[in-house]
Amino acid sequence: MGEIQKACDHFLRASDGILTDPFLVDALLNSNVTSRNRDLVYYYLKVIKLFEEHNASDCIIEIAETAITNADADDPNLPTLHSIIFAQHLSLGHHAEAYHCLNANPDPVRRVDCLRQLVVTLFEKKLLIDLISFPYIDMYEDLERIVEGRARSVDLMENNYYNFLYSFHVNKQNMRKGKFLVL
Repeated sequence: MGEIQKACDHFLRASDGILTDPFLVDALLNSNVTSRNRDLVYYYLKVIKLFEEHNASDCIIEIAETAITNADADDPNLPTLHSIIFAQHLSLGHHAEAYHCLNANPDPVRRVDCLRQLVVTLFEKKLLIDLISFPYIDMYEDLERIVEGRARSVDLMENNYYNFLYSFHVNKQNMRKGKFLVL
């Protein structure tokens, strides 16, 4: 087991006692104890920042997933945690996992931001088959807007977003929109 993974495991085990030590509460949480679950999430976010400095994506994902598990349903940090997991999966090239993370994000604005990042990344890597293959439940129009916006803002000779849109519509059996792009 690598040193970073050992540190990750140590921080996760330490979370059980983090709220019982007054010094740690004061040092890590600035004495703003609100509720056990929110404080744990705040602790996990601080630990995630430490691991981001070392590009430890696997540990960041593990810690953020643990934080989501411990978070209250109304915790305002849930969208941030989902976005963190999305970004780490995307950087690791786990595109299907990244798509599922963006789809699970409770904040619709963050979902669209993550979708934009996914589109840009997959276009840069020329993985358009992957981009077409996702179901885009409740995000079909967002994807169209993102791709159309990119198509208008980049050189058509380098990235043909309109060809992608045509293929996307045909693949999703939306012939009317596909036909519109050909004309």
